Amino acid sequence: MDIDEETAQRIRGLAAESHLLEASVRRAILEQLLTQGTQVVGAREILDLAEGFAWVTNPGQAHGGRT
Repeated sequence: MDIDEETAQRIRGLAAESHLLEASVRRAILEQLLTQGTQVVGAREILDLAEGFAWVTNPGQAHGGRT
């Protein structure tokens, strides 16, 4: 299946935007972890952030969760 150049360009643009969004979300999660590291928080909050980071970094892989 061949795709035209315009479609290919749109796909490349969306992929780049996706990587930028992923990087922004990862950075926000890491900043939140740093903030919580200086405060008294429960392990559940840290675990939630870690799971969020893992999901954003590799959404296709199974991650821990609450049952």
